[in-house]
Amino acid sequence: MSDHEGKGLWPLNADGELAAGLVQEDSTEKSASIAPVFALYCRAWDLAQADGSLLNRLEHAAEALALSRAIAALVQEAIGGSAGLRWAVKVSEAEHLVMVVRDALTDREEGYS
Repeated sequence: MSDHEGKGLWPLNADGELAAGLVQEDSTEKSASIAPVFALYCRAWDLAQADGSLLNRLEHAAEALALSRAIAALVQEAIGGSAGLRWAVKVSEAEHLVMVVRDALTDREEGYS
């Protein structure tokens, strides 16, 4: 995922600025930085789509799915709204990628490819 694409995934407040509590630590118990989780998600997503063994791609797709679910939950809890919906779409995309790679791996093991 490019830097340009990644910026569109960050939740924004009404002023169009990055939502507080998600990008940096603050003093509330509910807020936490999602920056490390987001970086891990981007890396897993890129590796899941890269050329390589299907088993490795499936592993990275599953990681991306788990991380996208975690980010979606954090975003929904912190700000909800359209940012929550955007991450719900990312969860759906990751679920689809897991299914596609898993099916390709299954087909190859069964000798269809």
